[in-house]
Amino acid sequence: MGTTNTNAATTTMMEAIDDVHPDYIISCGIAFGRDSTKQKLGDVLVSEWVRMYGPQRVGSIEIIPRGDRVPADGKLLQLVSLTSHQCSGFTCWPGGLLSGDDLVDNPELKAKLLLVEPEAIGGDMEAAGVVSAAGKKHVPWIITKGICDWGENKDSKDQRLAATNAFSLLRAMLQMKVLSKRL
Repeated sequence: MGTTNTNAATTTMMEAIDDVHPDYIISCGIAFGRDSTKQKLGDVLVSEWVRMYGPQRVGSIEIIPRGDRVPADGKLLQLVSLTSHQCSGFTCWPGGLLSGDDLVDNPELKAKLLLVEPEAIGGDMEAAGVVSAAGKKHVPWIITKGICDWGENKDSKDQRLAATNAFSLLRAMLQMKVLSKRL
């Protein structure tokens, strides 16, 4: 859980990359969605880019992010685009993900994060760690996360649906049988 804590995503992913030597990384899981009037629980967020929300300059008037938007692999994004129509019961939302160590369960915090990064489609606690490790090891990556809540008043009742849908997208990608070292 999280990006930088002991045994969090960065450390775990670095070890996994060293052990497995993957040709690419597709990270699936659950996330908070941005807008309950457009998105729905169980929809899948697909990272076009990830920005860690932790490194920031907090001034008296504004918050200025200090991290870059790190783009996902273009070929993996194309593969999602080709396969997302094969999945039923949810919509795939390509766009930017916010990621950091804080569990976002507060409407004010979520609003502040989205003011800093208004194009974000949602956020999680692990993507920045995956991106950091994959970037360090030069492994192409993409993040697919099912929406399980709205970053406030959290409970676990929709986590299974969200995870199932994210992994359904992964299954559709694998069934295309185009993933190989040639990506």
